[in-house]
Amino acid sequence: MRKKTENLDIIVDKKTVRITTAVFVTVMTMLAAIAAMFFTTMSVLAADAGSSSNSQSTISTTVPDSHNIRVEKSHADVVIEGEEDQIEGNIDNFVVDRFAEPKIRITPEEGWKVSRILLNGEDVTEQFQDGYLTLEEVCEDTTLVIETAEDTSGGESKDPDKDKDPNKGTPVTGKGHESEKKTPLNKLKNQIAAVTGDEARPMLYALSAIAAAAVISVTVIRRKNK
Repeated sequence: MRKKTENLDIIVDKKTVRITTAVFVTVMTMLAAIAAMFFTTMSVLAADAGSSSNSQSTISTTVPDSHNIRVEKSHADVVIEGEEDQIEGNIDNFVVDRFAEPKIRITPEEGWKVSRILLNGEDVTEQFQDGYLTLEEVCEDTTLVIETAEDTSGGESKDPDKDKDPNKGTPVTGKGHESEKKTPLNKLKNQIAAVTGDEARPMLYALSAIAAAAVISVTVIRRKNK
């Protein structure tokens, strides 16, 4: 009986060892699998973070400290207070600080007026007051177009024939025409031309009488001398 009992105990011990070994191997395998999943997940997250940082550095931009204001104009003078311009024909270029609110003075040439102002294609003529146009915060390069028109509300006319004599149709010179010299005879002619036909008749009669008296006097003197 003892041998059978001892053999049975040995078999039970072997089965216990096998079961314990199997459980241990199973637990270690599960731990290894969990560790592998953990490290794989961390690698993926690290790769995503790296790719994200690379993409952000690629699309990042540098914000400028200043912007250019391009002014297209005709028959007008444009000045931005405190700024110097670079003139290229009818185009002025100004450089202003970012977020500045420049005050622009627009002075049309004599005989001209501002008809329309466009800011990046948008009509801002109503903002032009007392010769000045004040822009809002500048955060990009800007194009300003100033249109002018002939001022016909008053003042000198732009008609090229304005310096011509309306009676003669020729330019008036400093010396004047021979017939316009201020001689006594010309004064008399001008006075005669200035009166109407009814007023001129008595004057003509008087001149005729004076001329006739002069002729008679000359004739009488000649006869006496003979």
